[in-house]
Parts: sequence; structure tokens; C-alpha cells
Amino acid sequence: MRQHNDHPTESTGGSQRASLGPVGPVASQANWAVPDVRLVQRLQTAAGNAAVTDLLTHPPTVGLTLQRRPADVGATPALTLKSGWGFLAILATPWDHLQTALRDYASLKDDQYAARAAVLKRLPVLITDWELHHNVGTAALTAEEKAKVAAIVTLRQLIADEKRELAVLAAGVDEATQAVKAGRFKGDPLLEQVMVGALTVGLGNSGLYVTKLQQALADMPYLAVDKVSGTFDADTQAAVKRFQRANALGETGTVDQATMSRLEGGFRGHAVEKQLAQAPKIGPKSSAGQFAWGSAPTQLGVGTRVLGPDEQTAAKEAVKTAQVAGPGGVLPTFVNDVGPGTYESRLQTLVLGLVDRQFNRLARGKAVERTKPDALFDWAHLDAVAAKSKAATDAVFGKFATGPPLAHGVSIHDAWDTKVLELQDVSVQDTSATWRVNKLLTGNADVKALDREHGAIQGRGPEKAIVDRVRTAVIVAKRDKLLEIHKAWPAFASAGVVNIQRFKAATALANRDEMWKLFHTVVHEYLHTLEHSRYRAYQTKLGQQEGSFTLREGVVEYFTHTVLDGVAYDDPLRVAVEGPFHDPLTKHPIPPYGGYAERTSAEKLAGLVGARNVMAAFFLGDVEKIGGKG
Repeated sequence: MRQHNDHPTESTGGSQRASLGPVGPVASQANWAVPDVRLVQRLQTAAGNAAVTDLLTHPPTVGLTLQRRPADVGATPALTLKSGWGFLAILATPWDHLQTALRDYASLKDDQYAARAAVLKRLPVLITDWELHHNVGTAALTAEEKAKVAAIVTLRQLIADEKRELAVLAAGVDEATQAVKAGRFKGDPLLEQVMVGALTVGLGNSGLYVTKLQQALADMPYLAVDKVSGTFDADTQAAVKRFQRANALGETGTVDQATMSRLEGGFRGHAVEKQLAQAPKIGPKSSAGQFAWGSAPTQLGVGTRVLGPDEQTAAKEAVKTAQVAGPGGVLPTFVNDVGPGTYESRLQTLVLGLVDRQFNRLARGKAVERTKPDALFDWAHLDAVAAKSKAATDAVFGKFATGPPLAHGVSIHDAWDTKVLELQDVSVQDTSATWRVNKLLTGNADVKALDREHGAIQGRGPEKAIVDRVRTAVIVAKRDKLLEIHKAWPAFASAGVVNIQRFKAATALANRDEMWKLFHTVVHEYLHTLEHSRYRAYQTKLGQQEGSFTLREGVVEYFTHTVLDGVAYDDPLRVAVEGPFHDPLTKHPIPPYGGYAERTSAEKLAGLVGARNVMAAFFLGDVEKIGGKG
């Protein structure tokens, strides 16, 4: 990271190592009157570091900051400065305790927010212990003790700065408005600071945010995948320089705003993922179906890596859709009544309304339309659209897995007919109504917002009891509508078969829209049929909000966007998809594809473990590559 302009280069007996800190000169203390998004440089090793020795033995310099370089801990001799206890220093003195705490802080990673806060809480107590022992303020002090007092003045300011930084970071970021747009970097407070130009990342920095930068460089690829370590080292610095050179940026070797912006931009359109899926040394899979576990060509595993314990934990957290602990490491506190009403009353009212809206949008009048043959799309055209969807998908992921040709009566079924047949069983009616309500409870954006407002975690104690009661009440009140929604759901995949609806719209213009929506939807549902059985078994074991929703729908959505972002919407494709509704004089605007919001969680997972790891898990069943266990 860039040095402060007013901070002299330190002599450490080794190479100069920079650390996370503000861009440009250190801000005056007046600038810290309110929490600032800029972050002061990390406290550095207390043992044997020349800069720390200067800090502890000389009056503070204007703007002087300590740097935290975990790699230096234990690599250099201990400080010779003692607390005044002379030869009794073989015992732990107050000054020794203070130095130990500084070493503890120096050893932490930048994004270990809770642990950093705990050490910062200890430091003032240790400072007071030393001051009381030496009667600071009332006794005459030696020159050595005066130097320590001066050092402590600066240390206290550094502690205050660090606490301000943590307060800013603990607030997290609003993913809807943050500068970072690429899903893999979303929600990371430190990377957001880099994106807005508040800090840079360079040698010596460590933490999962560095892992994300390294993994992005590896996916592009500018860094060997086995160099992804979570610590910004010389290999990472060289990779950053290669990336900067390729993008006509200054070769600083640090990730600054310009570098972060260019790096982040490279993952907005999924071109990187499309390239990673190609495995150039092998051809498309020769037969339909998945590779038996462990039998896939080794080329499909190139670019994957084994996860360390911290990465496994982080991967499991990334896919959760329930509220999780914030940067401070604390889960939200449930507040049942926040003013407008209790959590239970508001949740029940909300979900009842959502069922009504879904019914009106998807199912109202559809049973009558099914009785009118001219109200349904022709199967020959639907098969043609599905074939284009499959071809687009296989062009990207066909080396990992393929399915049989999509054709009516074989691998494409009528979704309405399928559900009508299934719902003849009363027990299936019960499970289907429950399924529809659960999707609203665990996946709807308005429900998630309500959970955040109340600090509710649906699987936790009192909240779970409330959610269970609400679920039951909604099913009792809306059972008939829920079953009609289930029959009219636009599409789904089951047992390797894609199920789609056939309802026509009122005009040719609207039907062109419907055909493009079908093209997009079949890509999504066809990908579901390619999910490896070992992956399916793993994600099914997880609770909906504990990762199952993200791994089931979010990952498929991530891959759907990877396919669709690379589609060339040329004239032949337009003729095939729009079929009898095609107008050669009109270039129909392609409707945007949205899909499940859990795609962002899936991309966060890829940002931590790598896009190839996610592909290996989903298509090949190697769930260990995403922190799972088969």
C-alpha cells in the first residue's frame, strides 16, 4: 500500500512492506471529528520493528502512524526497552503486557473485525495499568518513562482512530447503493473503501478481502490459483502489476481505486466465467447425463483449489440467506414490536398479500384459458425455442454435463398438466401449499426487509415459533389460491425434465416477449437438470436459509446469466425464437432477464472460492470445493 507522504520510510532489516491505509497524507485530527470512510494504517508489530521502537522511545512525530505487518512478528529481535523493573523483567511487567497486546493486534487480519475490537478494548486498560504503576501525573519520571508517556499519547490516538474505523466498517455497506456492482465483491466493507478511493491494498495486508482480490486475479487469470492465500505477498504484487500493465494502468503493484474499478468491471458481464468453462483441451461431453463421481476428465478440475478452514467457513456463510453476524461478529437482536406492529402480525399480513398478488399475476383465469386450445402455444414452436436454449447452454457448459434433446413428451412437459396430475394426491396438495409459502418466507425481498427491520432470524427460537404459526395461518387462509399458483408456476425442472407453461398473450408484440422469456427460462430450467446428484444431495441437506436456496436457485441463476450474457441476439436466433410472431420489419427489444436475487450470494461464493470451484461442485459433484461435504 502507498506510504503516507509525511511518514518516513522505516528500516526493518528487510524489504519495505506497505499496509492498508488512507490515500494521501494523514488527515489532521480535526478531520476525524466524525467517522471518516478513510482508514488509518494498521497498528504494526511491536516486537523489534524500528518504527515501533521509535514510537515507544521518542516523542511522537506529527501524523505518525503504526503499521501492522503480521509477517514481521517473531522475525526480528524483541525490543530491549523495559518497564523500569530492571532485572525483574523476567517476569511479565505492565509494559510487557502492553507489548503483547500490540503483537496480538498485529497478528490479526484486517477484516477480523470482532477480534480487533476486543484487543482495542484491552489496550487502554493496559496503558492505565502502566501509568498507575509509574504514578504518571504525580511522580517525577525518568527520561525513559517520559519517552514512553509520549509514545502512549500517540498510541491512544491510534486506538481512537482504529475504533472509528471499526465503527464505519461495522455499519457494513448497502449493497443496493454501493459503488461495487459485480456480485463477487458485494457487501465487503474494505473492498468498497477501495472502490470509492478511500484506501489501497498492498503488501502485508491479509484477510478474506485479499482472498477475493487474489481469486479475481486467478480467475482472469493473472495469478496462479495455488497462490491464493489471503495474504498480499510478492506473487500477488506481481500479478497486480501484470493486470495493471494489461489495462494501461500505472504499475504500482497495489490495488487502488483505478485498479479496483477495472478489476471489478471485468466481472460484470460474466465473460470471465464463460471462458473458464471452456476447458480447451477436451471436447464436449459425448453422452447425455453427468459424470459419475470421480470420473470427470482432469482438465475440468484445472483452476480449482482446495479450501483452507477459514475459506470453508466463509463459503458456508456466503450462501446463507438468513441474516448473519455483521462485521462486529454479533447477530442481530430480535425486536418483536418496532412500532408499526409485532413481527407476527406484520409478517402474516405481508405474506397473505403476497399470495394474493402472486395469484393475480400468475393464476387468475388460467384454469379457464386451459379449456381454449387457441389460447395455448403450439408444441412445435416451443420445442424449437427450447432447442435454442439448450444449444446456448451447451456452448458454455457442455464439457461439464449435457442433457438429452429437449422435446415435448420426452424431456419437456406441460407444467400445468404435470401439476394437475400430481395434485390429485391430497398429501401432495399439503406439501405443495407449504412449498409455495416457504418460498415467500425465505426468498421474498419484502420479507427479508421485514426480517432485517425486526432483527429476525427465522430459524432462531422465538422467530421460528412465529414463522411456523404464520405459515400455518397462511396455508389455512389461502390454500386454494396456493394450489392454483402451483399449477400456473411458469416453469420448473423435475427428474431431469423441463416443465413449461403454454399460455399465449393477447397480441403478437406480447407473444414475442413471451417467447424471449421462455428462451431465458428454459436455459435456467435446463441447467437445473444438469445439477450433479452429489451436489443435489448436499444442498438438499441444508436449510432453505442456511444455503439450500442459494445453492439450488442462486447458482443456477449465476450460470444462467453466464450463458445469456454471451448470447448473440442475431437475426437467425430472432426468427427461431419469435417464430410465427416474428416481424422482419421490427427488431424486438429483448426483455431483461432478472431471476432470483440469490444469484448475488452465489457470485459472492465464487468470489471466495473461484468460479471453477463452483462449476466443479455443481456439475461434477465436488462439493468440497465450496466448503461442503458429500
